[in-house]
Amino acid sequence: MADATLKPSSGDDLILSNDDGSKKIEVPESGDVEVTGDLKTTNVKATNLKANDGTASLEIADSTGDIGFSGNTNLKVKLPSSGGIFESDGSTEVLTESGGSVSLKNTTLDSTVTFPAGYSIFIKKQDRDGYGSVGKQDNWYPTTTTDLADKSFYLSITSSEHSPFSKLNINYTANFRINDQDHTTIDYRLVRWTGTGNIASETELIRGNCGSVTSDTEEYCCVSGSAIDDISSIGSVQINYSIQYRSLGGGTINAAEIYFGLNSDDKLQIHAMGII
Repeated sequence: MADATLKPSSGDDLILSNDDGSKKIEVPESGDVEVTGDLKTTNVKATNLKANDGTASLEIADSTGDIGFSGNTNLKVKLPSSGGIFESDGSTEVLTESGGSVSLKNTTLDSTVTFPAGYSIFIKKQDRDGYGSVGKQDNWYPTTTTDLADKSFYLSITSSEHSPFSKLNINYTANFRINDQDHTTIDYRLVRWTGTGNIASETELIRGNCGSVTSDTEEYCCVSGSAIDDISSIGSVQINYSIQYRSLGGGTINAAEIYFGLNSDDKLQIHAMGII
């Protein structure tokens, strides 16, 4: 079947119009085809959708459907003043705006997201109930994983948990009862070691003491603090933190029995924050 062609006289434009000219299609000798009035169709196939002045365009690639932008250095998607962007189900909000405030919702940040330097993120915590008497300890205690299980903290951070961070902020709160020998004084310290075994080759991060040099029958003290630990050179190993304690200076006369938490209803805690 042969094509039917509408063609004006030489030098003239082709115009298809309604009777009053309010809606029409103009095909000029040169320049763009112009449509006056709304264009309604089921499907529009195009490679480039351009701004009216031709300075910027939205490009749709064949086959892949990739969408690109040219002619403008910024991609600006303007949200409705009281609406937003939704997941494919059409009802789960992702990015919404209300009253000039924009909210990101129902979104999980991937591990590849880069946060600014100095940003702090919670990693994990460990809660302990008070244990009670651990006996007389003249050397740093506890040291074994068995004793660390309930007679102090044993906060372990895996390689994958600490790998995004250059530093860790360790915060702790604990309390002690000290029975009298000749004095009621102890040392305590926050230590870090690596691996999955007993405390060994430890690094001392915080050290202090508490108690009394008078002849009190018993002394009670609460210790809390924090340390910024530079782990940038530690490598891909498990890192552990605990509080150790002993009779002051390791002397035999400075403390008798030591209690890690006086009663079982005492609440003790250590937690770690990662710093980018």
